[in-house]
Amino acid sequence: MSITLFCAITARAATSAQAASTGARLAKIAPGSTTSCKVGKGGNIDCLVDSVQTSVSECAGDYAWGQVSEKDGVTLESAFDKANAKPTAHLASRQFVCVAATAGNHQLPDRFYVIAFPVKNVPGCKENELCQERPQAWVGTKPADPCQWVGKEGDFTGACAAGWVSPDSIEVFSMGLQ
Repeated sequence: MSITLFCAITARAATSAQAASTGARLAKIAPGSTTSCKVGKGGNIDCLVDSVQTSVSECAGDYAWGQVSEKDGVTLESAFDKANAKPTAHLASRQFVCVAATAGNHQLPDRFYVIAFPVKNVPGCKENELCQERPQAWVGTKPADPCQWVGKEGDFTGACAAGWVSPDSIEVFSMGLQ
């Protein structure tokens, strides 16, 4: 006798409150840009930055991580729009980052917003060679407060190096922290 079990997995549709919270985070990381987030037809949160499709991730899941792939590191920029962007910090090669937002098509993104968190805050980083903190050089004055991860959604305060970069400069860990 054979028994077949069926499991139904139901995804919960996003709420308008979640879309508003995501929209507030997106507005914070894309100053000077027109941003919007709403619950889309499929129940997911659909966001735009300057009319470009953008996904905002929570820096808490296993697949939101990556590292700087450029040999000479990468300079983070203050704004999504390259014409209005100013350099904020320079991250060294192999610096561990959270990819907090992806603007453009997921197969061929236009820009990433990355945050360099202290790896001690990231589950899965203990004794993991992918999680490396490297020297960071601030452009201008370094914020006075230390970098602190707040909440569960990867939000931060203080001197966490963060900004927009070309996707070519980041290796995204598509297999997670394995």
